[in-house]
Amino acid sequence: MGTVVVGFRLGWDTKGRQATVVLTRAGVLHHSMGLLGLAARPARPHAPHGRDPHPVPRQAATLRRLYADLLHQGYTRRLIAPACVRLTTEEHPLHARPWGEHAPRAHPELIADFTGAAPSGPRSLEDALSEFYAAIGLTDRRKPAGPPVPRRPVPPQAVPLPPPPRGARWPPVPDAPPAGPSRARAYGCAWGSPARTSPRARSPNCRPP
Repeated sequence: MGTVVVGFRLGWDTKGRQATVVLTRAGVLHHSMGLLGLAARPARPHAPHGRDPHPVPRQAATLRRLYADLLHQGYTRRLIAPACVRLTTEEHPLHARPWGEHAPRAHPELIADFTGAAPSGPRSLEDALSEFYAAIGLTDRRKPAGPPVPRRPVPPQAVPLPPPPRGARWPPVPDAPPAGPSRARAYGCAWGSPARTSPRARSPNCRPP
């Protein structure tokens, strides 16, 4: 029946070394390091913590960290670009308490099957992980489930008025009408006019200032 894995192989030309890391659908990380062009002996796999409800996403985060660390150390040559591969090799059953004497054993056949079946061509680790999640029936939490919801437009904020000058009255009061005869003329009163002596010219509503 086989299994589905995701992994990569990086090389360090200056040191003449290579590193291979493979993550299985059970959440087990297999890795091996050795000389370029030679079959390396796999190290002890890293099993997920016991009773972990999400072993694959947590181990995928470890896979990303290992990939970044190896590139930083000098393993910059991508001998096998990150890829999701369906293998014919059966994965060893994982114990309910995978530590101590029940820790998973090294699986050189699985790494050899991956290196022989991995496709060629440049790929990114994130694309390989997305394909791996889809192959094992997991949802990639790093990607949105649907189209983004449009945001409601934000109404423009009112521009605050500048503070009034010191000593000024606020709010401002309109100027009062002038006092004296000019006040009467301004309001249309005929008291200050030359015709004020005429009884007919005087308005009954007009009063002397």
